[in-house]
Amino acid sequence: MKSGMRLIRPALFVLGAAVLGTIAWSMWQHRHRDDPVVPFETVGREDIDVTIEATGTVEPINLVEVKSKASGQILAMPVDVGSHVRAGQLLAQVDTVDVENDYEQSLAALRAAQAKNDISGAQRKRSDDLFARGVITADEHEAAVLDLANSDAALVKARTDLSSAAQRRADATVRAPIQGTVLQQLVSVGQVISSATSSVSGGTAPS
Repeated sequence: MKSGMRLIRPALFVLGAAVLGTIAWSMWQHRHRDDPVVPFETVGREDIDVTIEATGTVEPINLVEVKSKASGQILAMPVDVGSHVRAGQLLAQVDTVDVENDYEQSLAALRAAQAKNDISGAQRKRSDDLFARGVITADEHEAAVLDLANSDAALVKARTDLSSAAQRRADATVRAPIQGTVLQQLVSVGQVISSATSSVSGGTAPS
């Protein structure tokens, strides 16, 4: 039995040495293993994009109905429904033949009234001088004064008529009052529209 035990002990010793060597190797590898790389991000403020889907109707914030102050046939409409326009952009061009003729007549009338006023003014000055010297009667002097007053009134009327004619000529060009998008067009090129200022119905709205 003793000789048998002597044979077993060396085997156990070798096995124990192998186990200890394995453990030591494992511990050495663990100590010398590179540290694992852990991803990180610096804390800070950032925007988060959030997409929201919804079903509904898009309504304009400011709805402006544009009407022409001029009457006549539409010659051009360079915009369509959905067109994005800037303030002052052309929406519709109304025929300017009639308003242009009115403007020319008013301009000629103003020139005539100005010439008449100049003559009446000169006559008034002569009348004042002649009346002071007793050459003309009081009635003749008063006639010169009245003529100049009537001439002044005619000149004022001619100026206002020309201003109104110029405004009517400008109104024939319909422009966008604000920046926005054309949502609707109620007329088309070639159609005759009525003025928003002279029509009982309030005029025709181009857009």
